[in-house]
Parts: sequence; C-alpha cells; structure tokens
Amino acid sequence: MKKTTKKYFKLKIIMALAFISVLSIASCNLIPTKQVEEKISKDSCGTVLIIHNSSSQDSVLTYLTLGADTNFITNVKGIFGIADSGLQGSFYMRKDSTYTYKYDKKGLSGNICFGTTPINCPDSIWKTGVNLFEFTINNEGTITDAQETIDISNVAGENALGKFLMKGGNSWIADGTPVDSFYNNKLYSNLGQIGVYPFKCDACTGSVNPPVCTDTLKAEQPQVKPTCNVSRKAVNPSGNVTINFMGWSK
Repeated sequence: MKKTTKKYFKLKIIMALAFISVLSIASCNLIPTKQVEEKISKDSCGTVLIIHNSSSQDSVLTYLTLGADTNFITNVKGIFGIADSGLQGSFYMRKDSTYTYKYDKKGLSGNICFGTTPINCPDSIWKTGVNLFEFTINNEGTITDAQETIDISNVAGENALGKFLMKGGNSWIADGTPVDSFYNNKLYSNLGQIGVYPFKCDACTGSVNPPVCTDTLKAEQPQVKPTCNVSRKAVNPSGNVTINFMGWSK
C-alpha cells in the first residue's frame, strides 16, 4: 500500500511539473488567462508586434521606420525579415501572411507605412497623402510611469485602411475607455473613430503644428474627445498587438 502511495505521489509531481512547463510556454504566446498574464515579466515575454495582410492585395510594400532614441531598438535589420540596416527598411507582405516581432531586450518605437516611406504632405503619386500606424511598446523603465502607446495617424493624409487588434496583457485605454481594437475609415469619415488622428489634426481635437503643405485639401473635422492615443502602463508588458492591413483607401 505504501509503495502505491509513493508512486501515485511521484506521478502527481511529474504531472504538475509538466503542466507548469506547458503553461510557461503558452504564456509567452497568446496568454490563456488573466492570472497567468499578471505573472509575466518583461524579461520572459514582452509585447509581441504582429503585421498581417488580410486584404486582397499581394506583395504590399511595407515600410518600418524607427525612432533614434537609444533607449529603444534603432536598427530595423531582421525585424519582420527586413534585410536593410538603420532606422528604416521595407519588406513585402504577401496576401494572407503574418509577420511577427517578439521582444528583444529593448523597447520598440516607430511606425508602419504601407506603399511608401512616410511623407509629410500629399504629392503627385499619393494625392491624399499617407497615414502611419504608430506604436511604442516594451518601454518599461525608459521614463517614469512609462506608457505603451498605439494610434493611427492621418495627420499627413491617408492611403491605407488598417486595424489594430490587441490581445492579452494589461487593458488598453483611450480617454478612460477600455479598447481591444480600433481602425480608420476613409478620409473625412474618421470623426468619432477611437485611435485615429484626423487629417491635419496633430492635436487630435484640433490643429497646433501640422505639416506645412501646398495641397488644397481641407482638414478633417477634429475629434470631440482626446481619444486618438490608445495606451496602457508599460509595467510587465505582454500580449499581442496586431496591425492588420485591410486595403487601400480610395
């Protein structure tokens, strides 16, 4: 009887260790429960950035531009398979494809622009300008009370329709309201859209110092509430942030 009890006890320990191991692996991907999320540390996981092409377009030219702050990653090489070096590089997204970047010791701050490098004003090719999908993630400890932030900036115009989807980790907030996804509509249809800076409205609810351009396009109506920036505390970052390209804005 005693031998059976010992074997049973050892089996329980083995099963428990196996469960912990599986849970640990799962927690660094899509996190299954809030209890596990709260135990994740930046060193083990961090916030994962994902770029996805759900449109009918194939081989979408996609530019990644990073900031020059040395508290963050300052070389695009290897991110999403980019071969370029420096603060800016590009890759082509195939239709229905997903590209993933996991936390690598420093935070990541920059933007994604589809079709071209970021430009400040509409031009002969991009007649309504281009918009940026902006992010600052895994920046815990860079400043006091650091915040992870994401938004869609239509300040310089709009050429692409896209959507942010957030899953796992601490809740994302816009002006006090929890947010788990947001997207932009076509130009002049973004009033009330959480997470979107309207065309020529660099202060969200108005224009303070937008790019000086020669175009004759009118500004979009500014947001009524300061909901353009979606953020959360950067402490113990985890979960996924996905930028989903849905097609060109026409």
